[in-house]
Amino acid sequence: MALKKRGYDDMPHVPRRGKRPPAQPPPSKAARPHPYWFIDGRQLDFALEGVQWWRLLIFEGSSRTIVAGALAPTAATWAALLVLDTAGLRYGAPEVLISESGRAYIANDCAAVWTRLQIDHRTMISTHGERYLHWSETHFHMQRRLSDYQFALTRTPAELEQRHQEFIQLYNTTAHQGLLQDQRLPPIPLEVLGEAKGRLSPQDELTRQCVQAVFPRTTHP
Repeated sequence: MALKKRGYDDMPHVPRRGKRPPAQPPPSKAARPHPYWFIDGRQLDFALEGVQWWRLLIFEGSSRTIVAGALAPTAATWAALLVLDTAGLRYGAPEVLISESGRAYIANDCAAVWTRLQIDHRTMISTHGERYLHWSETHFHMQRRLSDYQFALTRTPAELEQRHQEFIQLYNTTAHQGLLQDQRLPPIPLEVLGEAKGRLSPQDELTRQCVQAVFPRTTHP
C-alpha cells in the first residue's frame, strides 16, 4: 500500500489534490505506556452457524500492542467488559479509554465500570471527521487482510477462537510500521510495551468492579 501511494501522482484517474498541510499528531498520541487504550470491534465478513460474529480488541497506544481480545455473537456490553477485565488484570488499567460512540461503549453498565475503575472514557464519532482520533481502523484492516480467510475456514466457535488468538500472537510479535517510523528498536509491539503496567487492581477487586455489568440484575416492583 505504501508503494502504491508513491504512484498516485502518475495515475491519470486519481484526482489531483491541493497541497496538504503538515500532519499533526493526534491528541491521543502516547509518550509513555498506558495513558491511552483504544477499544473497538468489527463484525466478521462471514457467518458461523448462521451468526456473524464480532471481534472486540483493546490496543495500548504507545506500543500498538493488542492487550486483550474477545469474540462475541453480538457487540454486547458484557463482551467489551470481559475484554477490559482481561486487559486490566494482565496490564493494569489505563488513564484514558478511547472508543467510538457505539451503544456497547456508552451504555450505563459500561459507564459505571469506567467510573469505578477511574478511567477517563472519551468517545469520538467517525462520521463527523473524527476517525483520526481512533487507531483501531488500521489494525482491523490488517486483520481483514491477514486472517479473515483463515477465520472463514473455521466450523466451530472453538476453532474461531483459536484463529483469533493466533492472529493476536502474530500481530504482537511482528514489526509494526508505525513503530518503525517512531524509531523504536525493536519495532515489535510486545517488546516495546515490555513489562510496563498501568494502574493495577487485585483480581477480586477488578472482577467485583465489572461483575454487575456482566451479570445484570433484574428487579421487580
